Amino acid sequence: MLWPKFEDQETGLNLAFTGAIKDEVFDIVEVASILMERLSKKYPDELKSRFKLDSLAADNNLALLEAAGRKRGCVISGGEIDYYRIAAIVLDEFRGGKIGRITLETPMDTDIVRSDNND
Repeated sequence: MLWPKFEDQETGLNLAFTGAIKDEVFDIVEVASILMERLSKKYPDELKSRFKLDSLAADNNLALLEAAGRKRGCVISGGEIDYYRIAAIVLDEFRGGKIGRITLETPMDTDIVRSDNND
């Protein structure tokens, strides 16, 4: 997904979520679906409210992106979801702070990562 210059994949994902890495460098659908999954765990109310989702119960993180796409009208012929369009919307709204006041890392998270890397 992301080039292997990062020792920690989490760092690369966080940079992709925030737009510090250009969208052309990675698969925005995959990154947006991972972001949706993380937000569903840490910020479920904000995610449900912003995308008008009834439930966050999903078989996989792509299903959350699909549900948001249906609610936002990102549907192409045949009733299929335009994943690239909804992924761009999710990333844009996250980066613009429209989903809510969200943090990707907490001091406890970074301490765990550091201790794992020091083993």
